[in-house]
Amino acid sequence: MDLVIPTSPRHSQRAIEPWTKPKYRPLFTELRHWARQKKIPVDVPWFQLSHEQHEAVMEGDDDFMGIRGFFTHLERKKYSFTCASS
Repeated sequence: MDLVIPTSPRHSQRAIEPWTKPKYRPLFTELRHWARQKKIPVDVPWFQLSHEQHEAVMEGDDDFMGIRGFFTHLERKKYSFTCASS
């Protein structure tokens, strides 16, 4: 997780590393919108968020897939591609 969420950049400066890439920037926009609804600040460093806020961002909910959901999606996509290529 240290590679996904570096401790130095601010959350609002796209601290979630994969979402800094052009292909996944819409997910960062989705996170910002969702976080505002959940009253999770996006203008403070990640380490200043509470444990509950960390878990919410990591796990997501019905409206937002969360970071773990994102990686699960990538794994399924990779597995699906690998099986189709065989």
